[in-house]
Formats: sequence, C-alpha cells, structure tokens
Amino acid sequence: MEITIHTRNYITSKKFQDLVEKKLLRIEKYFAKDASCTVVCSKIGNTERMELTISTKTHSFRAQSESKNMFSNIDSVLSKIERQIVRNKEKLRATIRKEAIEEKRYAYSKTKQIVKLAPAQVKKNKSFEIKILSDKEAEVNLATLDHNFYIYADEATRDVKVMYRRADGHVGIIDVTNATIEAGKTKK
Repeated sequence: MEITIHTRNYITSKKFQDLVEKKLLRIEKYFAKDASCTVVCSKIGNTERMELTISTKTHSFRAQSESKNMFSNIDSVLSKIERQIVRNKEKLRATIRKEAIEEKRYAYSKTKQIVKLAPAQVKKNKSFEIKILSDKEAEVNLATLDHNFYIYADEATRDVKVMYRRADGHVGIIDVTNATIEAGKTKK
C-alpha cells in the first residue's frame, strides 16, 4: 500500500511518520497491493486532527479524529477504518481480501463483537436541475439554503462541482471529474 503523509500547520517527526507507517501495516492485510493511503495531520488552535483516507479501485474509506495529542489520533482513525471494513464486509467482497476478514482477529477494533447493521435502503429520491453558476453564486446559494452541500455546474468550464460546508466554518469544493453540463444535460 502506498502511504502519503501531508501536514497543515503541523510538523511531523520521523518517529511519528515511522509509527504511522508501522500501524498502517497492520490493516494493510485488508487491501490489495494497489490501495493507496493518504494521512493528513493538521493543527487548529490547540486541537490536533488526523484524517485518514484509504482508496482502492472501487471504494474509499475515510476516518478522522481530533484530540490534544496526534499519537492518540492514530489508533482512533485506524479503529474507525477497521470497523467500517468489518461492518460492510458483505458489500466489500470484491475489494477486501477474504482471508483477512475471516481471521476474526482485528488489529484495532476494541470490541470483540461487531454489530451487524441491516442493509441500507434508499428511502427518498430527489431530482433537481443543476444550475450553471460561479463559485461565489454557489456560495450564496449554500448560505441561503439550509444544507451542508450544494451541487452546481461551473460557469466557465461547465464542470459539475459540489460545494460543502466544512466543520471549521469555511467551505470546500469537490470537482466531479468526467461530468460536464451541456444544454441542460449531464454528460459523463
């Protein structure tokens, strides 16, 4: 598994990076060799945050943890990722290595018994027209609607974008690749 560590307002030591890589090796057993892992360490005030994203060809797993100590965040995010994998193992058969799930020895989950959730059902479908807007106009729409995200097409490129409200109060933008709006229809 390819591991990339990024920092924002946080300085990592070689010891910390080695520890992260060592701990990630314990959950590497779940993934094929082509999986990639991105770790983002940041500091906001006195709070240290770790975001962990593991991507495969078909799925992504993401967890984050905030505390006063980045070292405690490592175990927290790995436990969350492992619980996601175990909880959804039936849905993930093509992505997760079968023998890793059948071992029944989990590296980071502290509970001996994993709660099985009922399969999710789609309870509501919504459709709406995607508007062609600038980023500023989309930000106004996000503020006026009481939602955490807003989907729109970029005014200049016609690419589909998702603007979302971040936990720190700012907004983020996700560029949707391979989706462009032309004459009111989405092209992929």
